[in-house]
Amino acid sequence: MACCNPVVISTNGSLPDNYAGSPLPMINEGDEKALKHEIEKLLYMSDDKRLKLGEECREWIIKKLSLESIAKQLLEILELI
Repeated sequence: MACCNPVVISTNGSLPDNYAGSPLPMINEGDEKALKHEIEKLLYMSDDKRLKLGEECREWIIKKLSLESIAKQLLEILELI
């Protein structure tokens, strides 16, 4: 995602918590049909649309999971203590 590449997220582990609200599809863990469907959607998507989705992914990562963003979130939590 940080490299502007769209991916498919599964409901495995903490992925749903960490990537909730991301512009990417999320499938149930082990759902092979859904995985196939989402991969095919990405493969057959127009280059322009895939590029736009990739850019949205990068923007989302920077906003939510960059070192600066995580540090700000941690500081907000620590200030509550």
